[in-house]
Amino acid sequence: TNPMTINFSNSATSGNLTLMGVNSCGNGTISANYPVTVTTTVTPSVTISPSPASVCAGKNLTFTATPTNGGGSPNYNWSLNGTSVQTGSSATYSSSSFENGNNVSVVLTSSITCVTSTTANSSTVSVTVNPEPSVTVTPAPSTPVTLCNGDPLVASASGGTPSFTYSWSPSTGLS
Repeated sequence: TNPMTINFSNSATSGNLTLMGVNSCGNGTISANYPVTVTTTVTPSVTISPSPASVCAGKNLTFTATPTNGGGSPNYNWSLNGTSVQTGSSATYSSSSFENGNNVSVVLTSSITCVTSTTANSSTVSVTVNPEPSVTVTPAPSTPVTLCNGDPLVASASGGTPSFTYSWSPSTGLS
């Protein structure tokens, strides 16, 4: 018995393969049909969203991987600032602990047999964390403030992402 390797070109098609041995004594018997399925080689890729990513401080942000040529059971390795934080079959990664400037990426491992590479890297998405607005009331009362009708009490907001709206309590008679 002599082992044999058969290479299929990119133009090969599926069908039945038969084999016949030939030597100086003549042609041998034709083998049974061997069904062959030729599958096109594909290239996996992955993108993640949202991109760009923005979240309010302390709030949950979920990233979703969208694979191309990932197969029926792809694997995802999520990274935060270059360090693996989640590996498995989940196409999502969530956290409420992001810090401003964190970088998120994912590596897809395709479950397809005929691929140019088994893994694909997403681009890196930078996270913008917007702080909660802080309110400063001027004048700053160290003791209760007594106001007459029509006297101003100026409140201003700083921090956070403009534009701001104000909610006064109690709201009666305030503008």
